[in-house]
Amino acid sequence: MPEMTLVQAFRACAPLIGDPEVDDLRREAMGVLYERLKALARSDPRLEDAPAVVLGRIQRNGPHTDDRFDSDGSVERYLRRALRNFRIDRERADNRHEPFDEQGPRAVASPGGRRTPGFEAWDREHATRELERAFDRLFVEILPVCKAGTVEAIAIRRRVAENRATFDDCVREECGEVTKRGRDAFYQRQSRAVRDLAKAVEGFIVERGLSRWEAEALRAVLEQLKDAEAGWPIGEGA
Repeated sequence: MPEMTLVQAFRACAPLIGDPEVDDLRREAMGVLYERLKALARSDPRLEDAPAVVLGRIQRNGPHTDDRFDSDGSVERYLRRALRNFRIDRERADNRHEPFDEQGPRAVASPGGRRTPGFEAWDREHATRELERAFDRLFVEILPVCKAGTVEAIAIRRRVAENRATFDDCVREECGEVTKRGRDAFYQRQSRAVRDLAKAVEGFIVERGLSRWEAEALRAVLEQLKDAEAGWPIGEGA
């Protein structure tokens, strides 16, 4: 069987759904895209972790049916832009403030890989204050009113984002061992929880009439939680 082309992989890449036939195709697509991203990033040491981050975003937003991406060349141009944007955003984030870390629940979140218009114009004090406020809004006001399964899954995800555990540690705690089946089930719960929380965030923004800056800060904290996934190696169940 011929290897999947880049455009075929881009269109097929999407979250796993628990259907073996569909998931096998999506894993193959992830592998093709990941290898191409690694090749494109190889010459720039600043992009060492970019392939996993970019692939994670492509997967979360899939499947892709946009007619603009109708050839391997158009997909490759998209991948190059995504890597370039990752590098720019990471450099900006490094110059602003620290990401989630092991310092505890008050650790300041960074926009990380997310393109966050306007953040680069803020001074450090303003950005830090707005992000801390967003952190409290997410975990004190928004998350507690979500479904119980979402609250539980996001608590696990927060441990990973704060470097207190890996996703495989959490799978092992839940299942006793790390298996393909356990990883797949765990990943699906995480994906549902992130989608649920993202919807709650957007509803909160509209309901409270948040300003552009308040909304972007809240989305940036959410994006950092999503990016915890980048630390999960590409492979079975990932």
